[in-house]
Amino acid sequence: MLSSAAWLSSIDTPLSSKTTLLSSTAFLSSMSCHLIRRRHRGVIPMPPEIKRRSILPASAHASGKVRSYIAARPPRVRRALRDFRRIVRSVVPNAVEHFSYGIPAFLLEGRRLVWYAAHTHHCSLYPIKSTIQRANASALQGYEMSKGTVRFSHEKPIPARLIARLVRARVAEVRAASKK
Repeated sequence: MLSSAAWLSSIDTPLSSKTTLLSSTAFLSSMSCHLIRRRHRGVIPMPPEIKRRSILPASAHASGKVRSYIAARPPRVRRALRDFRRIVRSVVPNAVEHFSYGIPAFLLEGRRLVWYAAHTHHCSLYPIKSTIQRANASALQGYEMSKGTVRFSHEKPIPARLIARLVRARVAEVRAASKK
């Protein structure tokens, strides 16, 4: 295993800068953001003694956050959220779970596919754009909608076929956008 000094010697920097880098904590703290950015770009290799926080992929962390989000809801809402999750997974098995804006989501080919969330009186599915809403207007009759959102009341069972249809339409939208 390389020491910090050996790792530092592998960086293309003059010797005087390296000793300053090793001895000055103020310099290290001021340059940490710069070094991290350069490391992520592949300019500077990761020092061997600095281990990654976790060996789990990002999707595993997202799955944990999604499970926590669902577990924090009342039982009836939990059931609805699990249904949303199950339906999206069945329609798009290669979608990756994601957690952003404080709510669960799915990514498809690195692009955001759908989010779903629980609220006091309903669960929502986002983004269901106006083109999808118009194409499925008859099926969406009776559900509350707003710009980009369809709301499903906690009082009614989750309409699995409708959600699957909306997710399929969203998949087509995402794939069309990725081809541009």
